[in-house]
Amino acid sequence: MQAPPPEFHVYLNDLTGNDFNSVFRQLQQQPPPESCRRRRLGAAWPGSFYGRIFPAESLDYVVSSSSLHFLSRAPADAGNEGRMYVSAGGPARVLEAYRAQFQRDIRLFLACRAEEVRRGGLLLLTFVARREAAPSVHDCLWDLLAAAVESMDARGQLDSFDAPFYGPCPEELTEAIREEGSFRVRRMELFEVSRQGQGGQGGRRQLAEQTCSTIRAVVEPMLRAHLGWDAMAMDGLFSRYCLLLHDYYRQTHKLDQLTNVFLALDKIS
Repeated sequence: MQAPPPEFHVYLNDLTGNDFNSVFRQLQQQPPPESCRRRRLGAAWPGSFYGRIFPAESLDYVVSSSSLHFLSRAPADAGNEGRMYVSAGGPARVLEAYRAQFQRDIRLFLACRAEEVRRGGLLLLTFVARREAAPSVHDCLWDLLAAAVESMDARGQLDSFDAPFYGPCPEELTEAIREEGSFRVRRMELFEVSRQGQGGQGGRRQLAEQTCSTIRAVVEPMLRAHLGWDAMAMDGLFSRYCLLLHDYYRQTHKLDQLTNVFLALDKIS
């Protein structure tokens, strides 16, 4: 006699401001399963993953995609005047402040998941990273956004804003995983995500528009809350940012290559 297929319980996690109703409406648009034969059961568990979310030893797999580069908070008192993130031209203390905040956050994330995942469970994580310990070329895109803010006579407000974002290098990840001690690296792989125009000035303009749109979707809510600007002011800011990006791509002839890391971690304790 053939054994019945296993049931899969999928627990969806996001911050409390996420529209979970929208998520579940999308799930219901799929073909309905047969009555009493449903093998995929979904549930929402709102809350920050920099804390406990699920019951102890209740999970076999944890999957996190494009989230762990967001910190629980920006580093305090980084002294990052005129910028909003780490930069090749910025002071070393800013990079150290970001590194320290990331180390605290990733160890807390791992410690919380260690309580929730069964022994032998697996974490599958992917997020923004960088290949070297020094700030990457891609980090300069934050400098261009800072320049756009400053061009709108908001230097004082810029000096008090730092992006709660950090892309670690492999050595920083290895150190955090080893020192937290609950997981073993099964696999670590870096890969590039690129946007590329069609060539020529039109392609560079398209690339600038794509990059601006992506960064705006991520950063605008934080900047609007910090600066107190209305929609028209934000439109003006990102129009300036797009022009700076276009000029950057036109002069450097570089693609918008963003390094990501994929991690597979086994629970060992």
